[in-house]
Amino acid sequence: GRVEAGLMATAGVRKGDGVTVSKKKKKKGKFLGIFGGGGDDKYEDLTSSTAPGRDRELFELAVKEVRKGSYEIGRLLFNTIITTYPDSQYLPLAKLAIADSFYLEGTTSALIQAAAAYTDWLTFFPTDPLADKVMLKVAESEMRQMGLADRDVSRSRKAEQRLKVLLQQYPDTPLRPQVEIRLIEVQENLALHNLKVADFYLNARVKQEKGGLKGVQSRLREIDEKWPNFSRMDRVWFNLGFTYQEEEEPDEAAKYYQKVVREFPPDSEYVEKAIEQLNVIGAPVPEPDPKAQKRIIAEQPGMMKNLANEIFGVQMVTVDKNGILISKDSKEGNDLIDIAMARGGQLPDNAVRQAPRTTRQPNRPAPQPPPPVNTPQPTTPTP
Repeated sequence: GRVEAGLMATAGVRKGDGVTVSKKKKKKGKFLGIFGGGGDDKYEDLTSSTAPGRDRELFELAVKEVRKGSYEIGRLLFNTIITTYPDSQYLPLAKLAIADSFYLEGTTSALIQAAAAYTDWLTFFPTDPLADKVMLKVAESEMRQMGLADRDVSRSRKAEQRLKVLLQQYPDTPLRPQVEIRLIEVQENLALHNLKVADFYLNARVKQEKGGLKGVQSRLREIDEKWPNFSRMDRVWFNLGFTYQEEEEPDEAAKYYQKVVREFPPDSEYVEKAIEQLNVIGAPVPEPDPKAQKRIIAEQPGMMKNLANEIFGVQMVTVDKNGILISKDSKEGNDLIDIAMARGGQLPDNAVRQAPRTTRQPNRPAPQPPPPVNTPQPTTPTP
Protein backbone atom coordinates (compact mmCIF):
# COMPACT_ATOMS: atom_id res chain seq x y z
CA GLY A 1 0.00 0.00 0.00
CA ARG A 2 2.85 2.41 0.82
CA VAL A 3 4.47 1.66 -2.53
CA GLU A 4 1.25 2.39 -4.43
CA ALA A 5 0.72 5.63 -2.50
CA GLY A 6 4.26 6.72 -3.29
CA LEU A 7 3.82 5.96 -6.97
CA MET A 8 0.64 8.03 -7.10
CA ALA A 9 2.27 10.94 -5.29
CA THR A 10 5.18 11.06 -7.70
CA ALA A 11 3.25 10.30 -10.88
CA GLY A 12 3.26 13.89 -12.07
CA VAL A 13 6.99 14.30 -11.59
CA ARG A 14 7.74 11.04 -13.31
CA LYS A 15 5.61 12.04 -16.30
CA GLY A 16 7.57 15.29 -16.59
CA ASP A 17 4.61 17.63 -15.79
CA GLY A 18 6.09 21.06 -15.21
CA VAL A 19 9.60 19.70 -15.33
CA THR A 20 12.05 20.33 -18.13
CA VAL A 21 14.03 17.20 -18.86
CA SER A 22 17.02 17.45 -21.15
CA LYS A 23 17.22 14.63 -23.63
CA LYS A 24 20.43 13.63 -25.29
CA LYS A 25 20.56 12.16 -28.72
CA LYS A 26 20.65 8.41 -28.44
CA LYS A 27 23.74 6.91 -30.00
CA LYS A 28 23.90 3.71 -31.88
CA GLY A 29 24.72 0.56 -29.94
CA LYS A 30 28.38 0.04 -29.17
CA PHE A 31 30.29 -3.15 -29.73
CA LEU A 32 31.05 -4.63 -26.29
CA GLY A 33 30.26 -1.28 -24.72
CA ILE A 34 33.21 0.58 -26.26
CA PHE A 35 33.55 0.32 -30.01
CA GLY A 36 31.09 1.92 -32.40
CA GLY A 37 28.18 4.20 -31.59
CA GLY A 38 28.53 7.40 -33.56
CA GLY A 39 31.22 6.64 -36.08
CA ASP A 40 33.98 8.47 -34.16
CA ASP A 41 35.68 5.41 -32.70
CA LYS A 42 39.01 4.70 -34.38
CA TYR A 43 38.53 0.93 -34.19
CA GLU A 44 34.92 0.78 -35.42
CA ASP A 45 35.81 -0.20 -38.99
CA LEU A 46 38.17 -2.95 -37.81
CA THR A 47 35.69 -4.52 -35.43
CA SER A 48 32.50 -4.16 -37.46
CA SER A 49 33.51 -6.41 -40.36
CA THR A 50 35.91 -9.20 -41.25
CA ALA A 51 38.66 -9.24 -43.84
CA PRO A 52 41.72 -11.35 -44.63
CA GLY A 53 44.75 -10.30 -42.57
CA ARG A 54 42.68 -8.18 -40.23
CA ASP A 55 43.37 -10.49 -37.30
CA ARG A 56 47.06 -9.53 -37.44
CA GLU A 57 46.16 -5.84 -37.55
CA LEU A 58 43.84 -6.23 -34.56
CA PHE A 59 46.54 -8.13 -32.70
CA GLU A 60 49.16 -5.43 -33.24
CA LEU A 61 46.75 -2.69 -32.15
CA ALA A 62 45.75 -4.65 -29.06
CA VAL A 63 49.39 -5.06 -28.03
CA LYS A 64 49.95 -1.30 -28.37
CA GLU A 65 46.89 -0.55 -26.21
CA VAL A 66 48.04 -2.92 -23.47
CA ARG A 67 51.52 -1.36 -23.50
CA LYS A 68 49.93 2.07 -23.09
CA GLY A 69 47.99 0.82 -20.06
CA SER A 70 44.64 0.74 -21.88
CA TYR A 71 44.05 -2.81 -20.67
CA GLU A 72 40.31 -2.95 -21.26
CA ILE A 73 40.52 -1.77 -24.87
CA GLY A 74 43.40 -4.15 -25.52
CA ARG A 75 41.42 -7.06 -24.11
CA LEU A 76 38.42 -6.23 -26.26
CA LEU A 77 40.58 -6.16 -29.37
CA PHE A 78 42.14 -9.50 -28.45
CA ASN A 79 38.65 -10.87 -27.79
CA THR A 80 37.54 -9.72 -31.25
CA ILE A 81 40.17 -12.01 -32.75
CA ILE A 82 38.98 -14.93 -30.61
CA THR A 83 35.30 -14.52 -31.45
CA THR A 84 35.60 -13.38 -35.08
CA TYR A 85 38.63 -15.30 -36.39
CA PRO A 86 38.45 -18.81 -34.83
CA ASP A 87 41.03 -20.18 -37.30
CA SER A 88 43.53 -17.37 -36.77
CA GLN A 89 47.19 -18.20 -36.10
CA TYR A 90 47.03 -15.49 -33.41
CA LEU A 91 44.23 -17.07 -31.39
CA PRO A 92 46.43 -18.88 -28.77
CA LEU A 93 48.56 -15.76 -28.35
CA ALA A 94 45.45 -13.56 -28.06
CA LYS A 95 44.04 -15.67 -25.22
CA LEU A 96 47.39 -15.64 -23.43
CA ALA A 97 47.80 -11.89 -23.98
CA ILE A 98 44.43 -11.31 -22.30
CA ALA A 99 45.72 -13.15 -19.23
CA ASP A 100 48.94 -11.11 -19.38
CA SER A 101 46.96 -7.86 -19.48
CA PHE A 102 45.20 -8.75 -16.23
CA TYR A 103 48.52 -9.74 -14.63
CA LEU A 104 50.17 -6.49 -15.74
CA GLU A 105 47.23 -4.46 -14.41
CA GLY A 106 48.03 -5.90 -11.00
CA THR A 107 45.01 -4.91 -8.92
CA THR A 108 43.44 -7.50 -6.64
CA SER A 109 40.47 -8.05 -8.94
CA ALA A 110 42.75 -8.14 -12.00
CA LEU A 111 45.01 -10.76 -10.39
CA ILE A 112 42.01 -12.95 -9.68
CA GLN A 113 41.05 -12.61 -13.35
CA ALA A 114 44.65 -13.31 -14.39
CA ALA A 115 44.77 -16.60 -12.47
CA ALA A 116 41.46 -17.64 -14.03
CA ALA A 117 42.55 -16.60 -17.55
CA TYR A 118 45.90 -18.43 -17.32
CA THR A 119 44.13 -21.55 -16.02
CA ASP A 120 41.60 -21.30 -18.85
CA TRP A 121 44.44 -21.03 -21.37
CA LEU A 122 46.03 -24.21 -19.96
CA THR A 123 42.72 -26.01 -20.46
CA PHE A 124 42.75 -25.17 -24.18
CA PHE A 125 46.50 -25.57 -24.79
CA PRO A 126 47.88 -28.06 -22.22
CA THR A 127 50.80 -29.18 -24.43
CA ASP A 128 51.88 -25.72 -25.59
CA PRO A 129 55.60 -24.91 -25.21
CA LEU A 130 54.71 -22.14 -22.76
CA ALA A 131 52.59 -24.30 -20.46
CA ASP A 132 55.16 -24.44 -17.62
CA LYS A 133 55.57 -20.66 -17.71
CA VAL A 134 51.81 -20.22 -17.62
CA MET A 135 51.53 -22.52 -14.59
CA LEU A 136 54.16 -20.40 -12.82
CA LYS A 137 52.14 -17.27 -13.60
CA VAL A 138 49.04 -18.84 -12.05
CA ALA A 139 51.04 -19.41 -8.87
CA GLU A 140 52.52 -15.91 -8.96
CA SER A 141 49.04 -14.43 -9.38
CA GLU A 142 48.11 -16.13 -6.10
CA MET A 143 51.38 -15.11 -4.42
CA ARG A 144 50.81 -11.42 -5.18
CA GLN A 145 47.56 -11.68 -3.19
CA MET A 146 49.09 -13.46 -0.18
CA GLY A 147 48.22 -11.93 3.18
CA LEU A 148 50.48 -11.71 6.20
CA ALA A 149 51.00 -14.82 8.29
CA ASP A 150 48.57 -13.64 10.95
CA ARG A 151 45.79 -13.22 8.38
CA ASP A 152 44.10 -15.35 5.73
CA VAL A 153 46.52 -17.84 4.12
CA SER A 154 44.15 -19.34 1.54
CA ARG A 155 46.13 -17.70 -1.28
CA SER A 156 49.34 -19.17 0.11
CA ARG A 157 47.80 -22.65 0.07
CA LYS A 158 46.68 -22.23 -3.55
CA ALA A 159 50.11 -20.95 -4.58
CA GLU A 160 51.83 -23.88 -2.86
CA GLN A 161 49.57 -26.35 -4.65
CA ARG A 162 50.25 -24.76 -8.05
CA LEU A 163 54.01 -24.75 -7.53
CA LYS A 164 54.06 -28.39 -6.42
CA VAL A 165 52.02 -29.46 -9.45
CA LEU A 166 54.38 -27.54 -11.72
CA LEU A 167 57.43 -29.38 -10.34
CA GLN A 168 55.61 -32.69 -10.59
CA GLN A 169 54.51 -32.25 -14.20
CA TYR A 170 57.69 -30.55 -15.43
CA PRO A 171 60.54 -31.93 -13.27
CA ASP A 172 63.26 -30.79 -15.70
CA THR A 173 61.82 -27.36 -16.47
CA PRO A 174 64.44 -24.60 -16.71
CA LEU A 175 62.17 -22.62 -14.37
CA ARG A 176 62.90 -25.03 -11.51
CA PRO A 177 65.25 -22.69 -9.55
CA GLN A 178 62.64 -19.92 -9.65
CA VAL A 179 59.86 -22.32 -8.66
CA GLU A 180 61.82 -23.65 -5.68
CA ILE A 181 62.55 -20.14 -4.39
CA ARG A 182 58.87 -19.20 -4.62
CA LEU A 183 57.81 -22.48 -3.01
CA ILE A 184 60.02 -21.88 0.02
CA GLU A 185 58.66 -18.33 0.42
CA VAL A 186 55.07 -19.59 0.26
CA GLN A 187 55.81 -22.37 2.74
CA GLU A 188 57.54 -19.88 5.05
CA ASN A 189 54.29 -17.93 5.17
CA LEU A 190 52.22 -21.07 5.86
CA ALA A 191 54.59 -22.33 8.56
CA LEU A 192 54.72 -18.94 10.27
CA HIS A 193 50.92 -18.87 10.30
CA ASN A 194 50.85 -22.22 12.12
CA LEU A 195 53.52 -21.04 14.54
CA LYS A 196 51.51 -17.94 15.43
CA VAL A 197 48.41 -20.06 16.09
CA ALA A 198 50.47 -22.45 18.23
CA ASP A 199 51.94 -19.52 20.19
CA PHE A 200 48.44 -18.20 20.88
CA TYR A 201 47.29 -21.50 22.37
CA LEU A 202 50.57 -22.00 24.21
CA ASN A 203 50.40 -18.58 25.86
CA ALA A 204 46.78 -19.25 26.81
CA ARG A 205 47.89 -22.54 28.35
CA VAL A 206 50.57 -20.83 30.45
CA LYS A 207 48.16 -18.15 31.70
CA GLN A 208 45.22 -20.47 32.44
CA GLU A 209 47.26 -23.58 33.29
CA LYS A 210 44.82 -25.84 31.46
CA GLY A 211 44.05 -27.23 28.02
CA GLY A 212 45.47 -26.22 24.64
CA LEU A 213 48.47 -28.55 24.40
CA LYS A 214 47.00 -30.94 21.81
CA GLY A 215 46.17 -28.03 19.53
CA VAL A 216 49.68 -26.65 19.95
CA GLN A 217 51.25 -30.02 19.14
CA SER A 218 49.06 -30.46 16.08
CA ARG A 219 50.14 -27.12 14.60
CA LEU A 220 53.83 -27.61 15.40
CA ARG A 221 53.95 -31.17 14.09
CA GLU A 222 52.39 -30.03 10.84
CA ILE A 223 55.26 -27.55 10.43
CA ASP A 224 57.79 -30.27 11.23
CA GLU A 225 56.29 -32.69 8.69
CA LYS A 226 55.32 -30.37 5.82
CA TRP A 227 57.78 -27.49 5.88
CA PRO A 228 61.20 -28.75 7.05
CA ASN A 229 62.98 -25.69 5.61
CA PHE A 230 61.15 -23.29 7.93
CA SER A 231 63.65 -20.73 9.20
CA ARG A 232 62.41 -20.97 12.81
CA MET A 233 62.47 -24.72 13.16
CA ASP A 234 64.60 -24.48 16.33
CA ARG A 235 61.73 -22.65 18.00
CA VAL A 236 59.22 -25.21 16.67
CA TRP A 237 61.20 -28.14 18.07
CA PHE A 238 61.81 -26.46 21.42
CA ASN A 239 58.12 -25.68 21.88
CA LEU A 240 57.22 -29.24 20.91
CA GLY A 241 59.62 -30.51 23.56
CA PHE A 242 58.05 -28.20 26.13
CA THR A 243 54.51 -29.44 25.40
CA TYR A 244 55.56 -33.08 25.84
CA GLN A 245 57.42 -32.15 29.01
CA GLU A 246 54.24 -30.57 30.33
CA GLU A 247 52.38 -33.80 29.54
CA GLU A 248 55.02 -35.73 31.49
CA GLU A 249 56.42 -37.51 28.44
CA PRO A 250 60.16 -36.88 29.02
CA ASP A 251 61.38 -39.28 26.32
CA GLU A 252 59.36 -37.53 23.61
CA ALA A 253 60.38 -34.12 24.95
CA ALA A 254 64.07 -35.10 24.98
CA LYS A 255 63.85 -36.15 21.31
CA TYR A 256 62.92 -32.61 20.21
CA TYR A 257 65.35 -30.87 22.58
CA GLN A 258 68.15 -33.05 21.20
CA LYS A 259 67.23 -32.12 17.62
CA VAL A 260 67.64 -28.45 18.51
CA VAL A 261 71.10 -29.04 19.99
CA ARG A 262 72.21 -31.36 17.20
CA GLU A 263 70.97 -29.46 14.15
CA PHE A 264 71.32 -25.78 15.04
CA PRO A 265 74.46 -23.71 15.67
CA PRO A 266 75.29 -22.61 19.22
CA ASP A 267 74.28 -19.00 18.52
CA SER A 268 70.62 -20.05 18.24
CA GLU A 269 68.80 -18.76 21.32
CA TYR A 270 67.04 -22.10 21.73
CA VAL A 271 70.16 -24.30 21.89
CA GLU A 272 71.11 -23.16 25.39
CA LYS A 273 67.50 -23.49 26.55
CA ALA A 274 67.28 -27.00 25.09
CA ILE A 275 70.50 -28.06 26.87
CA GLU A 276 69.11 -26.72 30.14
CA GLN A 277 65.91 -28.76 29.76
CA LEU A 278 67.83 -31.90 28.81
CA ASN A 279 69.76 -31.55 32.05
CA VAL A 280 66.48 -31.17 33.96
CA ILE A 281 65.10 -34.32 32.34
CA GLY A 282 68.36 -36.18 32.79
CA ALA A 283 68.67 -37.00 29.08
CA PRO A 284 72.03 -37.00 27.25
CA VAL A 285 73.11 -33.86 25.41
CA PRO A 286 74.09 -34.80 21.84
CA GLU A 287 77.11 -33.54 19.93
CA PRO A 288 76.40 -31.04 17.14
CA ASP A 289 76.04 -32.58 13.70
CA PRO A 290 78.74 -31.07 11.42
CA LYS A 291 76.50 -31.33 8.36
CA ALA A 292 73.56 -29.73 10.13
CA GLN A 293 75.80 -26.95 11.43
CA LYS A 294 76.18 -25.74 7.84
CA ARG A 295 72.54 -24.74 7.92
CA ILE A 296 72.24 -21.07 6.98
CA ILE A 297 70.00 -19.17 9.37
CA ALA A 298 68.37 -16.35 7.41
CA GLU A 299 68.62 -12.86 8.83
CA GLN A 300 65.51 -11.09 10.04
CA PRO A 301 64.04 -8.65 7.46
CA GLY A 302 64.66 -4.98 8.01
CA MET A 303 62.31 -2.50 9.61
CA MET A 304 61.29 -0.97 6.27
CA LYS A 305 60.20 -4.30 4.82
CA ASN A 306 58.17 -5.12 7.92
CA LEU A 307 56.58 -1.68 7.79
CA ALA A 308 55.71 -2.13 4.11
CA ASN A 309 54.14 -5.51 4.86
CA GLU A 310 51.95 -4.03 7.57
CA ILE A 311 50.93 -0.98 5.53
CA PHE A 312 49.93 -2.89 2.40
CA GLY A 313 48.64 -5.93 4.28
CA VAL A 314 50.26 -8.34 1.84
CA GLN A 315 53.37 -10.47 2.04
CA MET A 316 56.33 -9.16 0.06
CA VAL A 317 57.44 -12.10 -2.07
CA THR A 318 59.75 -12.80 -5.01
CA VAL A 319 57.66 -12.70 -8.19
CA ASP A 320 58.17 -11.56 -11.76
CA LYS A 321 55.65 -8.79 -12.45
CA ASN A 322 56.13 -9.09 -16.21
CA GLY A 323 53.71 -11.08 -18.29
CA ILE A 324 54.75 -14.05 -20.41
CA LEU A 325 54.31 -12.36 -23.77
CA ILE A 326 54.35 -8.71 -22.72
CA SER A 327 56.68 -7.10 -20.20
CA LYS A 328 55.54 -4.37 -17.89
CA ASP A 329 57.96 -1.62 -18.93
CA SER A 330 59.60 -2.92 -22.09
CA LYS A 331 59.48 -1.16 -25.41
CA GLU A 332 58.19 -2.56 -28.68
CA GLY A 333 60.46 -5.19 -30.17
CA ASN A 334 61.88 -6.60 -26.92
CA ASP A 335 59.13 -9.03 -25.90
CA LEU A 336 58.25 -12.56 -26.86
CA ILE A 337 55.06 -11.26 -28.42
CA ASP A 338 57.07 -9.13 -30.88
CA ILE A 339 59.07 -12.17 -31.96
CA ALA A 340 55.86 -14.17 -32.38
CA MET A 341 54.30 -11.43 -34.52
CA ALA A 342 57.37 -11.38 -36.74
CA ARG A 343 56.92 -15.13 -37.23
CA GLY A 344 53.26 -14.83 -38.22
CA GLY A 345 51.87 -15.79 -34.81
CA GLN A 346 54.28 -18.67 -34.19
CA LEU A 347 56.45 -19.03 -31.10
CA PRO A 348 60.23 -19.14 -31.53
CA ASP A 349 61.94 -22.50 -31.43
CA ASN A 350 63.78 -21.76 -28.17
CA ALA A 351 60.44 -21.56 -26.34
CA VAL A 352 59.96 -25.31 -26.79
CA ARG A 353 60.62 -27.50 -23.79
CA GLN A 354 60.13 -31.19 -23.19
CA ALA A 355 56.70 -32.71 -22.65
CA PRO A 356 55.61 -33.18 -19.02
CA ARG A 357 56.67 -36.39 -17.27
CA THR A 358 54.79 -38.05 -14.47
CA THR A 359 57.56 -40.44 -13.41
CA ARG A 360 58.86 -39.98 -9.92
CA GLN A 361 62.15 -38.10 -9.74
CA PRO A 362 64.98 -38.62 -7.21
CA ASN A 363 65.05 -36.27 -4.27
CA ARG A 364 66.87 -33.04 -4.94
CA PRO A 365 68.69 -30.98 -2.28
CA ALA A 366 66.42 -28.33 -0.83
CA PRO A 367 67.42 -24.69 -1.40
CA GLN A 368 68.19 -22.48 1.57
CA PRO A 369 65.25 -20.63 3.11
CA PRO A 370 64.67 -16.91 2.50
CA PRO A 371 64.66 -14.35 5.35
CA PRO A 372 61.69 -14.99 7.66
CA VAL A 373 59.03 -12.47 8.53
CA ASN A 374 60.12 -10.48 11.56
CA THR A 375 57.56 -10.91 14.31
CA PRO A 376 57.87 -10.36 18.04
CA GLN A 377 58.74 -13.64 19.73
CA PRO A 378 56.85 -14.32 22.93
CA THR A 379 58.81 -15.47 25.91
CA THR A 380 58.87 -19.27 25.78
CA PRO A 381 57.80 -20.67 29.13
CA THR A 382 60.17 -22.90 31.08
CA PRO A 383 58.60 -25.75 32.98
